Amino acid sequence: MINRKKDKGEKPKKEKLRVRLKNKFSNSFIGRNLKELTIRIKFLIQRLDRKIKQSVQFELVIAIIVCFLIAGAIYMVTNNLFRNIVYTSVIKYDYDSLSNNAESMARYIEENRTVDVNGEKRTIDINDNKYFQDVFNMYKHEGDLVFITDLEGNVLRKTPNVSNEKVDIFSVLKGISENKYEEEFSVEHNGRYDISTNQSKPKEFTALYPISLGKEQYYLVYKAIPTGRIENLEKTVENSFLAMVLAFLAFIILFLIVTKNKMKYIHEISEGLKVIAEGELDYVIAERGEDEISRISKNINIMAREVNKQIEAQKLAEKTKSDLITNVSHDLRTPLTSVMGYIGLVKDGRYDSEEKMKEYLDIAFNKSEQLKALIEDLFEYTKINNSDMTLEKSEVNLVDFISQISEEMKPFFEENDIEQILTLSDEKIILSLDVSKMVRAIENLLTNAVKYSYKPGAVIIGVYKKDNFVTISVKNRGDNIPEEKLQKLFDRFYRLDESRNTNSGGTGLGLAITKNIIERHNGKIWAECYGNDISFYVRFRM
Repeated sequence: MINRKKDKGEKPKKEKLRVRLKNKFSNSFIGRNLKELTIRIKFLIQRLDRKIKQSVQFELVIAIIVCFLIAGAIYMVTNNLFRNIVYTSVIKYDYDSLSNNAESMARYIEENRTVDVNGEKRTIDINDNKYFQDVFNMYKHEGDLVFITDLEGNVLRKTPNVSNEKVDIFSVLKGISENKYEEEFSVEHNGRYDISTNQSKPKEFTALYPISLGKEQYYLVYKAIPTGRIENLEKTVENSFLAMVLAFLAFIILFLIVTKNKMKYIHEISEGLKVIAEGELDYVIAERGEDEISRISKNINIMAREVNKQIEAQKLAEKTKSDLITNVSHDLRTPLTSVMGYIGLVKDGRYDSEEKMKEYLDIAFNKSEQLKALIEDLFEYTKINNSDMTLEKSEVNLVDFISQISEEMKPFFEENDIEQILTLSDEKIILSLDVSKMVRAIENLLTNAVKYSYKPGAVIIGVYKKDNFVTISVKNRGDNIPEEKLQKLFDRFYRLDESRNTNSGGTGLGLAITKNIIERHNGKIWAECYGNDISFYVRFRM
C-alpha cells in the first residue's frame, strides 16, 4: 500500500518536472532558435511544394531527378549482378633476395677487411682463400655462382662450382638484368589453377659490385637462378555496358510512368479543345492541379464561355432586331391605318353630319399624335443608344430636381385621379447630371406609374441617401407583375399588354430609354413587386 501511494505521488511530480524542463528548453536560446529553424524549414518545404505544384518545369525537374536516382540504383545493382570473377596465377621469382645477398656480401667484404688473427689485427688481401670461402658460404644459396675478378677479368677467388678462370667483364655487365621477371596465367572460373602448359625457365640473375682490398680494385660477380613461387590472384570483370543499357531503359520506363497522368491530361485538353472547336461551346475541360497546364484548361473554358456568351448575345441581338422590325411595323401600321381610314372617310364624304366629320378628324388627329410619339421615342432611343453620345452634365440638387418635375406633372396626375406623395430628404444631395436627359428618364418613370396605378390611387416619390448612395424611388399600387415579367420591363418594345393595344399603354420604349439614360450616368435601375405594391428604384453612387 505504501509503495502504491509513493508511485501515485511520483507520477504527477515526474510529469510536472518533464513539463518544466520542456518549457525551460523551449524558452532557452537553443530552444528558441531550434523552434525558429523548424518553422523556417516548414515554410521552405511548403513554399517549394507550392512552387512544384504551380510549375510544369519544376515537376519535370523533380521527375527527372527521381528517375535518374532510381536508374542509378538499378545500374549499381545490375552491375554487381553481372560482375564476373576471373582467377589468375602468377609465378614470381625471388630476384630481390638474390640482389640483397649479393649487395650484403659486397658490403661485408668492404666493411670487414681487417680481421683479428691470434690477437693481432691484419688486413685481408685477395690471397686469403679461407676468408672469402667463409664469406661466400655465409650469403650465397646452394647452386649460386660467386667469384672475384681483377680489372682484366681474371678469376682470383670463386666458389667450387665456378669453372671459369677468366671472364669478360663487358659481357658480365651486359648480362646484368635490371628487370624483374614473372609469368602470369589465366585459368578457368571454377577456381582450379593449371600452369603446367605455361612454365618457362627464369632468367639468370647477375650482379656485379666493385670492391677494394688495400690499394687494389676488384669485382665481385654473383650469378644465380632464382627460385619461383606461385601466387593465386582474383580479378573482377564488370559488364558495365549491359548494366548501363538496363539503367537507361529503366529511366525511360520510369519517366513515362511518372509523366503518364500529365500526358494523359494534355491529351484530354487536346480532345476537349477539338470538341469545343467543333461547336460544342458548353463542353467543360476538367481543371486539375495548379500548374501552367491546368491554367491553360481554365483559360480554354473561360474562352469557350465567352465565345458562347458572344454567340448567344449575337443570337439575341438578331432576335431583338427581328422583334424590333416586327414591333415597329405593327406599332406604326396600326395608327397609320386608322389615320388613313378616317381621313379617307372624310375625303370620300362618307359622314352624315358635320359632327361626324369632326369626330373622324379628331380620331385621325389622335392617332397621328400616337404615331408622332412613337417616332419621337424611336428617335430618342436611337440617339441615346448611340455609343458616341456625350452627356452635358452639371451640378444639380437632386431633391429640388425631383420636386420640380413632380410639380410640373401635377396636372397629368390630377387628370388621372392620382395623388402625389413626396418623401424627400431634408438635406441637399448634389449630383452631376445631364438635366434634359434625366428629366426624360424621371418623367417616363412617373408616367409609367400613373398609367399602371389603380385609380383613384397614389404615387409615392422618394429621395433618400444612405452610406455613399442616393436612391430615387417611385411606388404605386396596381395589378401584380410576375417576376419573369419584371425582368423584361426595361426591354425595348416590351409591354405588359401582350396584345400591343396602343390604347392601354405607350410605345414600349419609355422604360428602355430610362434604363439607358440611368446607366449612362453610371447608375442602376430595377423594379420590385410584392402583391399589388409596385416599386421602381434608381440608385447613384455619390
